[in-house]
Amino acid sequence: MLNPFQEYCQSHKLTLNTEMTITSISSLFEYLSDCNSLAITPYKAVYDMLDDDSGIHACQLSEVECERIFQVVEPLKLVMVTYPTTDNEESIWLKKKIRELTLELV
Repeated sequence: MLNPFQEYCQSHKLTLNTEMTITSISSLFEYLSDCNSLAITPYKAVYDMLDDDSGIHACQLSEVECERIFQVVEPLKLVMVTYPTTDNEESIWLKKKIRELTLELV
């Protein structure tokens, strides 16, 4: 499954080399400091974690650039998968919170 940026590059015939899968923030920072690479991540927390001493440059994509990517590809969707009979207190609470969050985002 391609992420939106990979789909965008593919649809615009832009060369994109993906060398490895990053499993954590620390492995991402370590990888970026050891090579000449670029990472695009949807997590603002990653941007906020970088400081001047890290030696890694970070910038946020503008809203216009993000919209341009999503004009070509569909945004990722959040999917919750449960058994239909799972109606314990925790799952009911989680479903309620997800509904509240998605209503706030719309």
